[in-house]
Amino acid sequence: MTSSAAGIARGAAIIAGLTVVSRLLGLVRTLVFSQVIGANCLGTAYVTASQVPNLIYELVLGGALTSAMIPVLARSAERAGYDPEEKDRVSQISSALLTWSIIEAPTRGWGSAATVGGIGGALVVLAVFAWWQARRPDPMLDVRLFRNPRFAAASGAIALAFFGLFGFIFMITQYFQIVRGFSPLHAGLATLPFAFVTAGFSPVAMMVMKRIGTKVVVATGLFLMSAGLLDAATTPTDASYWGRIVFAMALMAAGLAFTTGPATDAIMGALPPGKAGAGSAVNDMTREVGGTLGVAIVGSVLNSAYGAHVLHGLVALGASASTGRLAGQSVVAGMNVAARFPAPLQAAAHNAVSSAFMVGLHRGSFVAACTVAVAGLVALAFLPARAAAAAGGAADAVGLAGLAGGAVAVGEENASVARTDPADSGRPTAPAKASRA
Repeated sequence: MTSSAAGIARGAAIIAGLTVVSRLLGLVRTLVFSQVIGANCLGTAYVTASQVPNLIYELVLGGALTSAMIPVLARSAERAGYDPEEKDRVSQISSALLTWSIIEAPTRGWGSAATVGGIGGALVVLAVFAWWQARRPDPMLDVRLFRNPRFAAASGAIALAFFGLFGFIFMITQYFQIVRGFSPLHAGLATLPFAFVTAGFSPVAMMVMKRIGTKVVVATGLFLMSAGLLDAATTPTDASYWGRIVFAMALMAAGLAFTTGPATDAIMGALPPGKAGAGSAVNDMTREVGGTLGVAIVGSVLNSAYGAHVLHGLVALGASASTGRLAGQSVVAGMNVAARFPAPLQAAAHNAVSSAFMVGLHRGSFVAACTVAVAGLVALAFLPARAAAAAGGAADAVGLAGLAGGAVAVGEENASVARTDPADSGRPTAPAKASRA
C-alpha cells in the first residue's frame, strides 16, 4: 500500500468511529429537544414541534455544506456526462418497495400477496440495477468491487452490525419510555453507554487490528454484538438498568467499535487511491442500508409478536377482539387501551401490554443476534486477516489488484507491504518490515 492509500484508509477509519458516536449522540439530542418542549414519548416527539430545533440544526449545517459543494460537483458531473437522477431512480424504487413490504408485513401478513410480491419485486429490481450498473462505463455503484473478498466481507460486516444496532435502538427506546416510564430526557441519557463504550473501544480496536489482523478483530466485534443482543433477548421486564441492560448495551457497543473501524479500514484499503471515493460511498451506503433494514425487519418481528400476544392477553381480561386488535397496532395504542379498562383491571391490562411488548423485544433481539452472528462467521470465512498490495501501479479498474487495509493501514511500518500476485489476495501476507528482516 502506498503512503497516500494508507493515509486515506486511516482517515476513513477515524471518521467511521466519529460517525458512530455522532449518530448515537444525535438520538440523545433529539430526545433532549423533545423533553424541553414537553413530548411524553419518542413516537410523539417525532411528530411534534420537538423536531423543529433538530431540523434547523440539520438544515443549517447540511445546507451550508451542500451549497459549498454543489458548484464543484455540478462541474464534475457535467464534464463526465453524469446524470445522478437517472442513475438513482432504480435504486430508490427498489429500496422503498423492499422497506415498505417489510414494514407492512405484520399488518398484511408475511405470506400475503402484497408482502411476497413486494419483496420479490424489490429483489428483481435490485438485480436489474446491479446488472445495469455492471455494464455502465460510469456506474453510480460499481458492483464489480464486491468481487474483492476483503471489500465484500467488510461491507457486509458493517451493514449487519448497523442492522443489529439500529434494530435494537428502535426497540430499547420504546422500552425505556413506554414500559419503564422514562421521560424522553431520561431515555436519551440511558442510551449514552452506547456512545461512551464505542468511543472508548474504537482506538483499542485499531491497535489490536494492527497486531493480529482484520479477520479476528471484526469477527470478535460481531460476536460481541451478538452476545449483547442475546442478553437483551432474555432480559426481564423489570431488569436492573445498571445490571443486565447496561451490560447488554456495553457488549453491543464494544462489538460495534471492534467492527466498524477495522472493517472501514479494510474497505478503503482494499482499493487503490483512485477508487477511494467509491469506497467511501459504499461504506456509507452499507451503514444506511443495514440500519434501515434493521429497523424495518426487527421492528416488524417485534410488532408481529406483540400484536398476537397483546390480543390474547387483553381478550383474556374481557376485551373484545376488535379492542385487542386496536391495542396490537402499537405499544402506545396498547397502553391507551389498557388505561380505558375498569380500575380493578387496569394494572392487569397494563401488565398484559408490557408482557406482550417484551415478547416482541425478545424475538426481535434474537433475530438481530442471529443475523449478526452469521455476519461474524462470514467474516471468519471470507475476510482476509491482512491485505496484499497490488503489483505495480496499474491497479485493476475495480480494485481487485489493490487489496489493502486491516492491520497494515494503521501502522507506519506497514505503509509498504510486500507485493504479491493478486491471486494471493485472500491469504495473509507478511508486512514489509518482516520481509526486510
